[in-house]
Amino acid sequence: MPTLENLTARIQEAKQLDFGDILSESLALFKKTWVQGLLLQVLTGAVFIPVVLLMYLFFFGIIIGQLGNDYTDPNFVRGLLAGASVLGVLCFGIGVFLLLVAPTALTAAYFRIMKKLDYNEDVGFSDFFYFFKGRNLLKITTLLLYAFCVIIPCCLLCFIPVIYVIVPLSYTILFLAYNEDMDVRSVFKLSFKLGHEKWGLTFVLLIATYLGIYAIAMFSCGIGQLFLQAFMYHPVYFVYKHVVGFHDKATEIDLIGEPL
Repeated sequence: MPTLENLTARIQEAKQLDFGDILSESLALFKKTWVQGLLLQVLTGAVFIPVVLLMYLFFFGIIIGQLGNDYTDPNFVRGLLAGASVLGVLCFGIGVFLLLVAPTALTAAYFRIMKKLDYNEDVGFSDFFYFFKGRNLLKITTLLLYAFCVIIPCCLLCFIPVIYVIVPLSYTILFLAYNEDMDVRSVFKLSFKLGHEKWGLTFVLLIATYLGIYAIAMFSCGIGQLFLQAFMYHPVYFVYKHVVGFHDKATEIDLIGEPL
């Protein structure tokens, strides 16, 4: 199994990657993965829509309960908070947790599915729920906490650092998906190492794919985005594949110098 030092060395010694080659490979793989990409959007929506509706009902229930008060009353907000039961606040917290963790777990599973299809392996619907297991779910939760600790200070600094950190953060789910035995701290170190080394290429790839998907969505009244949104994950997948690689797919030459 590769160690932090081995993967860091691979990133430092990686060759230059070509924008056109990455985009071409991404398009070729997307022909195999578009169905699973559509399922990813459907499953994400299946989690997102009901939870958001329940959260709205939660807030509306509190507001309706306070309709007898004057909205200009300075104690109105205090009344809203008082109207929220402990059970309601708990349900709200669970809803926020689901909105953050479930899409991340589904995205990690999609990266795993992409790799399988890239190597012509069989995939099933159950693969989407691979990271909903206890141990993996805990790591995803920890990963999100780390991400918040990075994003919040960047947002407080007028959002300018967000432009930089968005690239390293885009690799965190890949390192988590393909290195399940790695701790979250190492995942973050490697993500920022890869993101720093390939920042320019990754940023241009992300912008180009986003603009392409956005343009198609505009012309298709949003329907095209449902089918193409998952294409955003393909360029970063190939950057990871060519720079870091996969231990279980490596040749004997690639494994020289690595611990067994």
